[in-house]
Amino acid sequence: MSKAFWNIFKAAPAVVGASLLAANGAMASEAVAQSNSDVLDQINTYGQGGASVDQINSVFQLSDVSPGDWEFEALRSLVERYGCIVGYPDGTFRRNQALKRSEFAAGLNACLQQIERLIAAQTADFLRKEDLEALQRLMAEFEAELAALGTRVDGLEARVTFLEEHQFSTTTKLNGEVLFVLAEAFGDFADGSGDNADDTQATIGYRVRLNFDTSFTGTDRLRTRLEAREVDGTDAGDTGTDMTRLNLRGSTGDNNIELNLLAYRFPVGDNLTFHVAPVGYDIDDVFDPNNPLASSGGGALARFFDRNPLTLRSAAADVGFGANFDVNDDIRIDVGYWTDEGRDPDEGAGLFDGNYSAGVQGSVDLGSEDRATISLNYVRKYFGEGDTNISSSTGSELSTEPFGDAATTSDNFGLQFSFDASDRLIFGGFFGYGFVNNRQDDPFGSLTGGVPISDDDSAEVITGSANISYLDLFKEGSILSLAAGVPPKVINNDAGELEENDGTSILVEAAYRFPVNDNIELTPGAYVVINPEHNSDNDPIVVGVVRTRFRF
Repeated sequence: MSKAFWNIFKAAPAVVGASLLAANGAMASEAVAQSNSDVLDQINTYGQGGASVDQINSVFQLSDVSPGDWEFEALRSLVERYGCIVGYPDGTFRRNQALKRSEFAAGLNACLQQIERLIAAQTADFLRKEDLEALQRLMAEFEAELAALGTRVDGLEARVTFLEEHQFSTTTKLNGEVLFVLAEAFGDFADGSGDNADDTQATIGYRVRLNFDTSFTGTDRLRTRLEAREVDGTDAGDTGTDMTRLNLRGSTGDNNIELNLLAYRFPVGDNLTFHVAPVGYDIDDVFDPNNPLASSGGGALARFFDRNPLTLRSAAADVGFGANFDVNDDIRIDVGYWTDEGRDPDEGAGLFDGNYSAGVQGSVDLGSEDRATISLNYVRKYFGEGDTNISSSTGSELSTEPFGDAATTSDNFGLQFSFDASDRLIFGGFFGYGFVNNRQDDPFGSLTGGVPISDDDSAEVITGSANISYLDLFKEGSILSLAAGVPPKVINNDAGELEENDGTSILVEAAYRFPVNDNIELTPGAYVVINPEHNSDNDPIVVGVVRTRFRF
C-alpha cells in the first residue's frame, strides 16, 4: 500500500464525505468530483488473497469476531452493503482466534478501499450518509491501528523492493555445442610442385564445447569452457596454403579435453564493462567483429571470412584484459590487451615482456533503427623470433612472415561494416591494413632462408572482403550467405629478395545454413581459392564442406 493512502487518513472523513456526496449527486459539485478523482489516483489497490480466498457477504460469517461490539455492527453493515471483506473459505480471518484491533483495522481498511473503488467506478450512487458517519467514527476509533498498519506495510514494501532489486542466487548454467565437419579439398598444391590435392582424402572432424556460465550478481559472468577438437585436412600442410583453412581447424590432440576458455566479465556502473581472462581470450572477445559471418560454429566456413584477420585475430593472444564503454546508445569504445605468454614467468615472456597485442576500437550505430554499424580499430602486435604470424594463418606465407622468423612489430588498422538493408537482407565486410617492421638484423639471412634483412626494413599488408546474407530462404531461421575477398597479401617489402606478392588471390564462398529444428542445423557449402598464394601460376583449389551443429 502506498504512503499516499496513509497520508490522507487524517483528512479521510472530509475526503470520503466529499466522495460519497458527490456520488449521490446531492451535495457535491463537478469540481468536488474532480477532486475525488485526483485523490483516488494516488491510492494503490490493497492486495487481497489468492485463488483459495472467497468473498464474504456477512460479518456473521467471520466466526472469530464478537458481534457484541458496536464496531462489529458497523463493520457488518458495511460488509453486507458493499461486500468489502475477503476471508478464508471457513469464514474466519484467523481460524478460531480472537480478532485483534490491528486485524480489525485491516478489515476496515479493506472496506475503505472497496468503497473508494466503487466511487472511482461511479457505481456508488446508493451510498448513504449513515455509512459515511460510520466510516468517520470507525476511522477515528482505529486511527492508531490504521497508522501502525500503514507503517508496517510501508516497511514491508521497502523490504520487498530491496529483495527484488538485490536477491540473486549464484547459479551455474551449462550450454553446449557439438560440431561434425565433413570436408575435402580438390586441386593442385599451391607450392608450384604440381602435386594434386586430391591425394588428400575426405575427412570428418568434430568439435565439442561445454560452457559453464556462472553469475554472482546477476549482471556478471564467469565462463569456463571445456573443449575437445580434431579438425584437419585443409591447411597449408594439406593444400600448400593457409587460404584454404577451415574456420574450425585445430586439434586438442588424441581426443583430449582441455580448458579452452576461462574468462570473467563484470559491469561497473551502467556504461562500463571489464574483462579479465587467464586462458583462451582473443581480440574478438572484447571487440565486436561487426560481421554477419562471425561465428566458428554457425558463420563462415573458411577461416578468412570469419573476421578481419589483421585487427580482430592474433596469434599473440590467450591471456586477455579489456573494457567496453558505452558513450551513449549508439557509440561504444573498446580497449584491450592480450598475450600468449602471460602464464610463463621466464625472461622474455610474462604479461608484458613477450608477444602481445594491444588495441582500441570505436563502433557507431547509424540510422533511426540502428540498421548500419561501422567500426574502426587499431591494434599493435609484437612477435618474438620464430613466433611471427601477421595474417593469423589466413593469407599467403609471405603475409604471415614478411621477414621470415625475425621478430617483428605491426601496426594494424581495420574498418568493419554491417548493414541491414531489410529484415531479410544483410550486407557486411571489412578492410585491413598492416604496417610491419622488422626488429632484428640478419645480414646472413639465417632467419629468412638466406635473404639478408636489417632492423629498419618494413612491409605493408592489406586484406578485404564483402559478404551478403539472405535470411529465411525456404525456411524460417535459414541463411544463404555469399562472400568474396582478398586474403592478406604483401604489397610492399623493403627486404630485397623477399619482395611482395605480385599476384592477387580471390577467395569466394557460398553456404546455406538450414535449421532442422531449434537445436540442430546443417550447413552445406564450398569455397574456392583462385590464384592461391597470390600466384597466378597456381591452379584454383576448391574445398567442399558439410557442417552439422548441435546446440543444447
